Amino acid sequence: IYKELKVPIGIINAAVGGTSIEAWMSRELIDGNENLKKHLIKRERYIDLKNWNKSSGRNYNQMSGLHNERINPVLKYGIKGILWLQGESSVSDEKEAKFYQKSLSAMITNWKIKSGDYKQSVIIAQIANQYYQPYPFGVSYLNEALSNVCKEHSRRYENVFIAPAYDLPMEWKIPGNKESHPIHPVKKEKLALRISKIANCCIYGKSIEKSIAPEFDSVSYFDDYVIVRFKNC
Repeated sequence: IYKELKVPIGIINAAVGGTSIEAWMSRELIDGNENLKKHLIKRERYIDLKNWNKSSGRNYNQMSGLHNERINPVLKYGIKGILWLQGESSVSDEKEAKFYQKSLSAMITNWKIKSGDYKQSVIIAQIANQYYQPYPFGVSYLNEALSNVCKEHSRRYENVFIAPAYDLPMEWKIPGNKESHPIHPVKKEKLALRISKIANCCIYGKSIEKSIAPEFDSVSYFDDYVIVRFKNC
């Protein structure tokens, strides 16, 4: 990008592994949304001010901890775009996926309000297709939630885009490593290429081919089989 556009490129790495989405959300956002707050209280993940910073060394992963540490300090930097790849810790049942969808959608809006840039681009990457016990459909629920967030903001003409990963092979096995798993695939080039294409097109205005990945089109049900059709294949 720098060679072609002669624009300095800066990357702020705010990534932290093994986190929950509420850690990235501001307290005022959670307290101002009764549905989100009720869900966290029900699942014993809401933390009031009296119990703040009492998480035995993992205070960064408490509710709003990472928002205060990693997000809020940089929102006024004039950031051109944000890449969001998170959610493995939220793979669970359908209720948790719906909570995640509402949380991520509200959080993106909150970012845009705080930064003062409603045209700021957000690229959401789907998570890798690992099997999570005891939730065989957990990844599908979570990735559907991510796609729904993108669709919701697209209807409002906001710059929110999805980088699909469901069709990519699980190239994750490390020779000689018995504990390797597909949560974080070893070969990241294919997903990274999709993300870069979206960034080049939607942030920097470069022309790319229309198809980033196969996109669901329709489904037909018959007596003993189902036909799923995709476009952009």
